[in-house]
Amino acid sequence: MKESGQTQAAVTIIDDAEVLMEEEADWLYSIASELSKKTGWSVSAVTCDEDSQLNATADNGILCQVDVSDGAVLFTANGSAENYFDTNRREEIIKEAQKPIEEQDYTQSLYLMLLGADKSYEAGEIAHTQTSIWIITGTAALCIILFIYSFIKIRRMKR
Repeated sequence: MKESGQTQAAVTIIDDAEVLMEEEADWLYSIASELSKKTGWSVSAVTCDEDSQLNATADNGILCQVDVSDGAVLFTANGSAENYFDTNRREEIIKEAQKPIEEQDYTQSLYLMLLGADKSYEAGEIAHTQTSIWIITGTAALCIILFIYSFIKIRRMKR
């Protein structure tokens, strides 16, 4: 969690597709600001259309983006924020954010991405060592199987 002496990371709401009302943009900004204060990440929420060439990613932060022309949802994380998102968490965030797109509720879609990011932060960092543990366990099991196989083969050869 960020200490009060640190400067707040950037919070950006970009409505390039011009689909958000001012109140919606303000509401998203307040949610993104709270998330940024809690995590120390830069937070960007963006609406764009097919003609947009936006790249609102930060060195340490998240980008929640909705392309209104094709209903695509994008969620990316950079820097230390990446430590909170594995493939499963990202897919869950995108899946939830995709649901309101059918009703063209882009505000809700962006909100759900911010909410998903907050939940991932609360759940804690992804344990990258877990993969290593499975590799070590698998390798050890394979060695044991090979040892048993060799032992059986040697016993058969002696008979």
